[in-house]
Amino acid sequence: MTIVHNMHAVRPVRSTILLFCSVLALLSSGCRPTETGMPAKEELSRRPKTASVSEQGNREPRQRTYYAGGDWAHEKSCRRPPTSLIQILAVPDYFHQKQVCVEGCLIVEFEGTAIYLSSEDANYRMHGNSLWVNFDQNTTALPSSWREIAKQYNGKHVWIKGTFNRDNWGHFNGWPGAIERVSEIKVLRDHSHDPTPVQRYCLSAKRALEKERKPDNAIWYSSCAIKLEPQCAEAYYLRARAYQKKGDIAKAEADIAEAKKLGYTPAKSEQ
Repeated sequence: MTIVHNMHAVRPVRSTILLFCSVLALLSSGCRPTETGMPAKEELSRRPKTASVSEQGNREPRQRTYYAGGDWAHEKSCRRPPTSLIQILAVPDYFHQKQVCVEGCLIVEFEGTAIYLSSEDANYRMHGNSLWVNFDQNTTALPSSWREIAKQYNGKHVWIKGTFNRDNWGHFNGWPGAIERVSEIKVLRDHSHDPTPVQRYCLSAKRALEKERKPDNAIWYSSCAIKLEPQCAEAYYLRARAYQKKGDIAKAEADIAEAKKLGYTPAKSEQ
């Protein structure tokens, strides 16, 4: 009789321990109780809702455009080009009858209009590194005649949007494919005359000194220019001016001496 009484006393303690262990297990597994009392994981509660079949059917299909080249940013909504003209030449079956955007050197001439990988390929008429271009005269995005197209775009690096056709080999079947139904063409900007990183740092230092009145920024820009090009006398002179405005005469004199040593002569407006 005593043994049975002790067993009845242990049962409430055992149930309390089991309940405590189950709560710890739920908390460690990342689950939480719901209104129904059943555990649900955080990942399931944050899962995005999928559109129903009726909603998916009402959506208009998008026309995918394959962008070839690496310097195209004419539309803000467009992502960077994932392919190149070389990939179109390598796998023409994949891009067949698909809208593509191609960059290259355009040659517009009678029975030889094509876009080449580079100006060297265009000069030597290396047709294996090019695509035949067939301008659709019905489009309003281009001039009315090919002579006007040649006057505007011949020999220039352009961006062309059209449809690739692997079965169109151009005049006398001399090209590996063609771009047809051209809807848009743009001339690419020449970046060969852009300032170098050192020149950009010096320009930023000048702006920080003269317009923004921030000598600390000018010191940072000129120091970056000196790290890239230790022989840049202009950067030492700009940093000296910034130190002078901050009242650090010792560092200013040291940079002035280094700039004169490198042969820098400031303009009359800077003196």
